[in-house]
Amino acid sequence: MMITPLLESPILQRLSWGLIHSLWEIAILAVLYGLVVAFLPAAMMKVRYLVGCAVLTAMLLLPVLTITMIEPITFPKASKYEPSPLAPGRAPGEGGVVMAPPQVFAEPRPGGSDNVFGGGE
Repeated sequence: MMITPLLESPILQRLSWGLIHSLWEIAILAVLYGLVVAFLPAAMMKVRYLVGCAVLTAMLLLPVLTITMIEPITFPKASKYEPSPLAPGRAPGEGGVVMAPPQVFAEPRPGGSDNVFGGGE
């Protein structure tokens, strides 16, 4: 099974982006709830409870609302297969890769050894 059609699925795109966006949306709601509860006096337990219920309901509804608002990404469809510029059979100058000349090795030093590290005979 190829994964490309699955990734291009508008439903999967909406769900995945909705889950990603719900992370920061829920985090903002939690911070706001924490601020509200911090400034409400302990005697206002009913108000704290109602605010908590409203925040939990918003945490459930926001991802659903976000998923409905996200527009899926459309991928352009290729009309035909176009070979890679690295494909064999192309001559240099026809859009292919130009090969570098082979590396030239240095001649051995006169009177020295052929050892690259400069050691003795």
